Amino acid sequence: MGRRRKSRGRHRGHGCWACGRARPNERFGGRGHGQHLCNECSRLGADELEVRQAALEVDRCLGAGGLIQRKAWRRFEPLLAHPNPRARELVVRALTEDRIERVRRRAEDLLEMMRIDAADEEGLFLHVVRARDEP
Repeated sequence: MGRRRKSRGRHRGHGCWACGRARPNERFGGRGHGQHLCNECSRLGADELEVRQAALEVDRCLGAGGLIQRKAWRRFEPLLAHPNPRARELVVRALTEDRIERVRRRAEDLLEMMRIDAADEEGLFLHVVRARDEP
């Protein structure tokens, strides 16, 4: 008997794009293999698949901080005119959260700049600079 090899994180079968699960080949029927759509998800309606596709596209456009990446804006902008109202609502919600987060970050940056300016006027930073200059 030979030794068993360790799995290197690979899975057998296919991955379904709609539900995100790795399924065995038997769970994909006919055209499902090529479309990467399992039997359960192929029974979903076209509206639900459109919403899931829009959600995946929005996730691709978001960066690590939850903001819409500048380079992904070309892919994101057409989603705002999506014909499906549920998908459009999802896209608008992501855009709203992005704008709120950008305003919050900008406000934090302004507050930090104001703190530095106030400390500089009081001469707090002058003391630190003089201490570095002296041998």
